[in-house]
Amino acid sequence: MRYDHPTVIARRFDNAGVMAAGTTAQLHQLIPPLSRLKRVHARVHTAGTATAYVVDVYHGTTSISTIALGTGAAGITGTTGLLDTAIAALDQIYFQAAGDATGRAIVNYEWEILPDAVVS
Repeated sequence: MRYDHPTVIARRFDNAGVMAAGTTAQLHQLIPPLSRLKRVHARVHTAGTATAYVVDVYHGTTSISTIALGTGAAGITGTTGLLDTAIAALDQIYFQAAGDATGRAIVNYEWEILPDAVVS
């Protein structure tokens, strides 16, 4: 498939799932192609009870962003800024809840495929 094909150049939007309640709950995602993580969105599913409730975004073991959700009501959405983080083929990103034992969030992320070979 050519790198200028619409399937390659279109930004993807995937659902990582509903994060379980708890301060160590995690959602892991393996991204097969060389890609770039653009943004991450977290929508409150069950309101947290602590103002410190956040969803941390990790690439490998490095935190690259945090989404503050606090005590927001169900339906409230938080988002990262533009991340533009390159993700190697078959690398992992993950999302971890912190600061609240009852809050739950639905996590979605935007990403795009990067060419991983010389275009000829």
